[in-house]
Amino acid sequence: MERFRFLDHLTLTASFTWSAQELSPDSYFYDEDDLLDRILYNGQSYSVAGFSVVTGNMDIPMRAQLAMMTSWYEGRFNLGFAANYNFPFTGVEDTGRTQVFEGVRHDVWEDKDFDGTLTVDLHSNLVLLRDGHRSVSLTLVANNLFNEIGNASANNSNPFIKGRSFWLGLTTTF
Repeated sequence: MERFRFLDHLTLTASFTWSAQELSPDSYFYDEDDLLDRILYNGQSYSVAGFSVVTGNMDIPMRAQLAMMTSWYEGRFNLGFAANYNFPFTGVEDTGRTQVFEGVRHDVWEDKDFDGTLTVDLHSNLVLLRDGHRSVSLTLVANNLFNEIGNASANNSNPFIKGRSFWLGLTTTF
């Protein structure tokens, strides 16, 4: 095909990740008697460590990725895209409310259905100079190209939401 004559190769990859975990309170750090930081969830009182045991698998249980990488002009230019999808899931979130339960102040947490999230990444590399084993190349990476924040939220303990980011690099080999 004439219009693709400068294409050296095209690579497609796909992956699917499913995760599950079970946590147990068998730890020296597990302290249900801690009355300073308590969480109220579904009518039950938990310490922070005890709550992590209850919600251990309430994370993003399924993810998929489809990636395409191309190489052009005898490897002088590479261009790739990756689409990353986090499937919808049910998790928990801090409501921001507090409630006194059995005489102790608790942070109130509730179940929440999180939507699926699609992000797209771009990776490119251009060889500016090649002479034998020496080379100079320019790399540009754009993660989360469309600035999709999905289910992320900021709070006092996590004040930043990771959005679109760029990385520009110059590499020399000699």
